[in-house]
Amino acid sequence: MEPPTSETSPPLPVLIPISADSARGSRVYIGVTTPLLAIALATYALRMYVRMKPIWRVGWEDYFITVGVALMIVDYGFLFPEQFTSPTAITVATAHWAIRYAFIAIPIWGAAMATIKTSVAILLLRIPLGRCWAAFCWSMIALQAAYGIGNTVYLLLQCRPIEANWEPADLAGRGGCLPVSAMVAASNAGSAVNISTDVLLSLAPAAVIWRLRAARREKLLTAALMCLGLLAAVSSIVKTVYVRAFAVSPDPWAVAVRIATWTMLEQLSR
Repeated sequence: MEPPTSETSPPLPVLIPISADSARGSRVYIGVTTPLLAIALATYALRMYVRMKPIWRVGWEDYFITVGVALMIVDYGFLFPEQFTSPTAITVATAHWAIRYAFIAIPIWGAAMATIKTSVAILLLRIPLGRCWAAFCWSMIALQAAYGIGNTVYLLLQCRPIEANWEPADLAGRGGCLPVSAMVAASNAGSAVNISTDVLLSLAPAAVIWRLRAARREKLLTAALMCLGLLAAVSSIVKTVYVRAFAVSPDPWAVAVRIATWTMLEQLSR
């Protein structure tokens, strides 16, 4: 029997390289976010235990943080398919699968951030400091609700059909997406909302505690919480830089991995 010729041999699959830089970023993602997620879950469990025992004191802020933590766990899992811890080459089908889950993770991230920040705002709302303070807290809640809904609607409409978000080449001529300028503008608007609310929700409690002349222990605790909130703002800024670099990077997969890392750090810092 004659060996198969090039005319009869099946075509070789197209492979997408995963660089050493991308693999290193994936190891950072797993090595940094996994233990931090475990700490966050332990902290959440302790909080809920204190709220439920010995007297049930669970409030709306606890319900919102519960939803936020659940969404954060789902987001962590959906960002995992794009993590490859060693240099390799993957098929186009595998890449589409990973990108699809990474895309779905975006609205989940938006909902997680909205519910977590709403929980913080509701907690601050319990401090009786007058109408201006209540108006500030309610404005934060309304802004988070508007952003969470708007972010999801925009993502669902930016490409038609929706599969064009992760299979643009396969859908050439059968669909389309908004101009890159519109996507950049939407990304900048979302970043502005996230960074500003992170800063405001971090500094507001500090201003209250210092004005009330609280005990030193309470001031130190507030300072620690404020630093975590500011870390979330820093994470948002760094992530924004990587998002802008994604379209022009020679190694977009490595940039996407870094975006995933800072996305999780942004959630875990809250």
